[in-house]
Amino acid sequence: MKKYLLAFISFILLFSLIPSLTKTATAVTIDKNKTCTVVTKKTKYFVNVPVTTLWTSPNQVRSIDKLIYEKNPDVSLWNRSLTVSQKLDTLGRIDTQALYGQEVKVIKRQKKWLKIAVMDQYSPKSKQGYIGWVPASHIIATKKNASKCTIVIVKEKVANLYASTKSKKKSMQISFNTILPVIGETNKWYVVQTPAGTKRYIKKATVHKYRNYASIPKPTAKDLITTGKEFLGLPYLWGGISAYGFDCSGFVYSIYKQHGILIPRDSTVQAVNGKQIPLKKIRPGDLLFFANNNGKGKIHHVAMYIGDGKIIHSPNYNRSLEIRSLLTQPYQQELVSARRYLK
Repeated sequence: MKKYLLAFISFILLFSLIPSLTKTATAVTIDKNKTCTVVTKKTKYFVNVPVTTLWTSPNQVRSIDKLIYEKNPDVSLWNRSLTVSQKLDTLGRIDTQALYGQEVKVIKRQKKWLKIAVMDQYSPKSKQGYIGWVPASHIIATKKNASKCTIVIVKEKVANLYASTKSKKKSMQISFNTILPVIGETNKWYVVQTPAGTKRYIKKATVHKYRNYASIPKPTAKDLITTGKEFLGLPYLWGGISAYGFDCSGFVYSIYKQHGILIPRDSTVQAVNGKQIPLKKIRPGDLLFFANNNGKGKIHHVAMYIGDGKIIHSPNYNRSLEIRSLLTQPYQQELVSARRYLK
């Protein structure tokens, strides 16, 4: 009888340990003694919304733009809800966008608005980066420095952040190309630090992990083209650099950025950087530039060459992101130059 009782007690004790063992197997791996984040005296500023839009000035914002300048902006819904004429009216109002977690420099404050520079978007107009106005609520200040952390970059069109691995409700949806520091991981999740300093979880399947941005392997032309094709059918958006809409230069800028190459933000600047290539010697991955007045005027458009006489590009408000032949008009008449950013 004692043997049976001892066996029964042993079974109960073993069974009670199973949840604990399971928990240990899936626990988050974080070394608190060797954390990659440190507190510094210097204040840094980061985008604290999925996408913030940079305006030429605060008074350029229209009432119909409330969806993207309120505290929780929805760029996707805003882009879908605008009429063609309302979209055309964004020209001269909007300059570019910045993604969640991007570091920016604050230049000036005006009531509820901040004039900022997006540091990784090169513009000859400012050494600090691309400049524009954003709602102050979209930017957060912190003294936490995560520059020594490994990073993840979103490779899917969108990815979700969660407060825990057990939660089915996302805390935020973030765009393609969003970069966040990694502070831990489980079997299927990365633990990332948000701009606000909180801990969030993101599925490993939706991101690439790298030691830092500089360590991203340089791509082949095929890599760039494959990534670009993921966005076929995406609506055009002037100033857009997110998965909710690209303009022509924002599209090629974003595709190259995903693969570790930062090129200038605007087509006119892209057209005078990189390596100049004769049009007869273009290769897949090269950027092609188009000018008004049958190629005699100012450059107004950029596309990426994919081979076989075809380009992939984000054309205009009347057409979505597409693949098109260079023999079609106005592209055949307007093609003026090519630049190579692949080495």
